[in-house]
Amino acid sequence: MDTTYDAARRCPKCQEPGMETGRKSFHDGSKQLTITCGNERCPWFNTNYAISVRPDGSVPEPNMIRDKHYPSLPVDRTEQVQQAIDNQINAERGTGAEVSRGRR
Repeated sequence: MDTTYDAARRCPKCQEPGMETGRKSFHDGSKQLTITCGNERCPWFNTNYAISVRPDGSVPEPNMIRDKHYPSLPVDRTEQVQQAIDNQINAERGTGAEVSRGRR
């Protein structure tokens, strides 16, 4: 469902209309507006938030729930990190684990 610009520029915390403090236009005609809450009694006073405006002037509903776009890390990498540290120490001490750099 699309909302109007006036509804979208309201602060998410206090619902007072915010002030437009920035604008970025895109090639497809859409815009991203930076809005700042000007209500001194609001916890988000002077906090910026962004809204998108489509080329036809409609404003999409905010999408706050998104899928992760990065892989999750392994739970425990202690052994892998310890091995890397040990290899580095051995290389620095010259115990046979040196990396060849092509010098003779």
